[in-house]
Amino acid sequence: MNSSVASYKIKPQMAETARILGANIRKARKERNIKTKELASLLGLSATYIGLIERGERTPSFEVLLQMCGLLGRSCDEVLSADGLSSVAKSKSPGKTVSDLEIASDMLKAFSEEELGLIVNFLKIFRSYAQKNPAKS
Repeated sequence: MNSSVASYKIKPQMAETARILGANIRKARKERNIKTKELASLLGLSATYIGLIERGERTPSFEVLLQMCGLLGRSCDEVLSADGLSSVAKSKSPGKTVSDLEIASDMLKAFSEEELGLIVNFLKIFRSYAQKNPAKS
């Protein structure tokens, strides 16, 4: 399977996170007045697959997620926003502020060793890119 269209079945502990991610993607797509078929076409994917992601039944690969965020004019932070992942993490311990590091740590626990290897490789590539192309303030 091509890594750009890799899809992962949702593990039970990630179901709520996947649902929130999908809802945030759907909201961003609708705010931009982009139809599911249009987004799918721009990404080279099927509308059915986009629907599965938006319903939280599948998670996109990192590459697809980054492309989606770019097309929707959103950062990954916004798609995985306080309205999404942070609210899930905060619900575990009311009144406690949850850092991005704690959220990431919770998320990583749900991945297999193979998936963690992919994440590490992605982060290495992303870091290299970010160092060569610093964000403009």
